[in-house]
Amino acid sequence: MNDEILDAVYENDHLEDPRETAARAAEGANFESVYGGAIYHGARTELTAVSVRYDYSERERDAYWPKALARAIDTCATRGREHGVDGTPTEDEIKTARERSEHFLGAWTVVTGNDMEGGRLSAHQRLEIAKSVPSAFIAQARELNEEGICKFSNRAFELGQDLRRGERTRGDAQRGRDKAPATGRQRVRQQQRSRG
Repeated sequence: MNDEILDAVYENDHLEDPRETAARAAEGANFESVYGGAIYHGARTELTAVSVRYDYSERERDAYWPKALARAIDTCATRGREHGVDGTPTEDEIKTARERSEHFLGAWTVVTGNDMEGGRLSAHQRLEIAKSVPSAFIAQARELNEEGICKFSNRAFELGQDLRRGERTRGDAQRGRDKAPATGRQRVRQQQRSRG
């Protein structure tokens, strides 16, 4: 090898994934089908990094998931608005989602005393945080802490799964199918709905 330095010059500083370009060009493309996979994988990557760094328990990961998901949606929504993708959340919708996820994470810290950065909160700190968190979020965080599941985190989990399937649905549509085959969990839900 020689010690020559190669200086690459790019004509476009705003390069993008060609798969995203192709997905936007597909017939019937919407926010979920174009960015669903990227959102899910971005949120999972953030959650994994944070949970490894601070050694989160399963419930702590469940409490952090809505925040990671909201941040990933925000990132992709910016690109979706730039390109005029149908169904892209507005800035106000994103702001609301991020505030709600922050409230829920704040409620979790109040209920558990965990600062989510590897430390503990004092009683005074917990009271200060509690003042800014709506009581509904505190009730949801308490439910997650005691029962291992709550509506808010479960809804965020289901949204993440829907976004993850958005990419698969797009791929199936490109192969000529209208909808991806139902997963086992989806079949159980469909059966429950039909019974009841």
